[in-house]
Amino acid sequence: MINTKNARKIIADIDKILGTNEYRNYTLKGVSNLSYSDLEDLKMYAEFAITDQLDLLTPLRGNKAEVWDKYNVEIKNEHQ
Repeated sequence: MINTKNARKIIADIDKILGTNEYRNYTLKGVSNLSYSDLEDLKMYAEFAITDQLDLLTPLRGNKAEVWDKYNVEIKNEHQ
């Protein structure tokens, strides 16, 4: 199940960061070394999550997956 409130929070937080210098690394939710491209990817994943199309994308890895988990967008079902 998707927590759309948290997906919208990711988008809002990233929108605050994007528009600044794209040639530096960023920190989001305590996860550092995120590139401008990583933030764009996370925003895209959040947009897909809101429209319930997340299953169309490959799973996130590395720092991006860590940010995704910290925002708790996907609520895991105990029975899965």
